[in-house]
Amino acid sequence: MSRRRRAQGAPNASGFGPSPSRRAQIGWRGTALLAAAVAPLYGAHLLFGANQPMAAQALTALCGLILIVGLTVPRLRQALPELKGLWPVAGLFGLVLAVAAVTLGAGPPGAAHPIWEWAGLPPAISVNRSATLLAMSQLLGLAALFVFGALTASQRAWGVRFATVILLGGVLWAAIAVIMFLSGAQIGSWGRLGGGLLSSNSAATMLGILTVLATGWLLQALRESRELAGPDRVSRISFAVAPLALLVFALILTGSRMGTLATLAGVLILGVWQAFAEPGRSWRTLGIAAGVTLIAAVVVGLGNDLVLRRVAALDQDVDVRSVIFAVHWRAFLDAPLWGSGLGSFTDVNSYLMSAETY
Repeated sequence: MSRRRRAQGAPNASGFGPSPSRRAQIGWRGTALLAAAVAPLYGAHLLFGANQPMAAQALTALCGLILIVGLTVPRLRQALPELKGLWPVAGLFGLVLAVAAVTLGAGPPGAAHPIWEWAGLPPAISVNRSATLLAMSQLLGLAALFVFGALTASQRAWGVRFATVILLGGVLWAAIAVIMFLSGAQIGSWGRLGGGLLSSNSAATMLGILTVLATGWLLQALRESRELAGPDRVSRISFAVAPLALLVFALILTGSRMGTLATLAGVLILGVWQAFAEPGRSWRTLGIAAGVTLIAAVVVGLGNDLVLRRVAALDQDVDVRSVIFAVHWRAFLDAPLWGSGLGSFTDVNSYLMSAETY
């Protein structure tokens, strides 16, 4: 492969992390744009997941602004015609919005929620028209962010840089979450790391995704350092190990059972993927991935009292979740086709919960 082709960010079947040839493609302005796209998302995590209407709408507006600014970059704007494969996804997304719009009215006979008749107001399928409108606008914000991500991914150098910025931003968020947890400044989550999300399981989901990304970064470092001298190789690998160690530590502090299992599964699947992407090294890479996953499972399982205590309480949690499932299954049976409108979960949940099920 010629140097010129390498400079253009030619695909590498097994590549993930940054390499010098790809870094040269994007200046500080491009990196600043990507960082500006990531910062509001991690900031929203620390602000209780932007679960309040005003915060959610502010985040939605920022997502739209990110796409508008991204389209001012010539290389990203020129990639728009290359997104033809997204039309089926766009069609399904439009269908979701169309159904949501239908729920703002009475809909077919018998579909309207009875609360409107009780209140003497015009009928609607949605139990909360305002919440449905807000949810529809938030979906548009997420769609804008999705298109921005698709544009960056269509340019390999931009896509690789974006993945790196996402990972480093996640490491910073995880570090802040750990500091908040250990210092006692965390709100909610009841003795488990929540990262500002008010839900340790949600935090574990984010940390699991970031752990898989960090594992890919480590695999890239191992590949790129094969020909380096001893000290240089150790330095290169250590730079990739440090964020992975922090993310795993934060994941352990969440005490999430399924989050931990899902992360281990994701790392193992990534190892299998990378193994078969490297001809001649398949079984060696696969064996390393399996071994690392097994060691991690043992360390997380046997060295984490929080997870062990929660595993011991699994039967009790199953009973609690069965009650929750029964209540929300009833909500589904009440409106199996049209539902109760986007964004109406809080209203429906409050309506169905009783003193016995709360």
